[in-house]
Amino acid sequence: RMSMVVNIPIIADIDTGYGEILNVIRTIKELESAGASAVQMEDQVFPKRAGLTLGREVIPAEQMITKLHAAVDAKEDPDFVIIARTDSQPLDEAIKRSNAYYEAGADILFIEDIHSEEEMLKVNKEVKGPTLSVMVEGSGYPFLPGKKLEELGFKMVYYCNSSIFAATKAVYKAMKKLKDSGTTEDVMDEMMQFKEFNELIGFNELTEIEKKYTK
Repeated sequence: RMSMVVNIPIIADIDTGYGEILNVIRTIKELESAGASAVQMEDQVFPKRAGLTLGREVIPAEQMITKLHAAVDAKEDPDFVIIARTDSQPLDEAIKRSNAYYEAGADILFIEDIHSEEEMLKVNKEVKGPTLSVMVEGSGYPFLPGKKLEELGFKMVYYCNSSIFAATKAVYKAMKKLKDSGTTEDVMDEMMQFKEFNELIGFNELTEIEKKYTK
């Protein structure tokens, strides 16, 4: 559905690959055929925990390497990107794993826990392949502008929670206003209006198409 309505690359987060080798192969084939341009797979055990939380455990590096080999072999488009994430600690182990994953065919490497600019520099000095970072508002981890991240050596950055954080606050504010005052009139200027919303989602275009075939 997403590939039908956007004209930018789609990255699919496949967590641990939804299982072992056969599951990984099926996942890659289905997502590539559905229009994804890349997937991210991580080396946590299943069931996994969310990033930046306590209690995360990782599978043996050799097991992840085998899954990466399967993912690379499963893709049809040579430009389909495989992102390998590691949740391993300490940092030296994460760097070691990232290099092994790069040799296994991963295109981009993602180390989940990086606590300082010094560690960022170390990662980009010692990891052989392209790296990405993640910026999470209010996480307590480094939160840097894109230009600074580029200077530190990263080729890509996720702002994976920004939209849902912004949307959640906006919805909370509107619903609280509705509950407290019985109307959203005071926050309407912060909301997308009916006509603007219909234009954004393409409703007006669909209406015109419908008119063409309706007598």
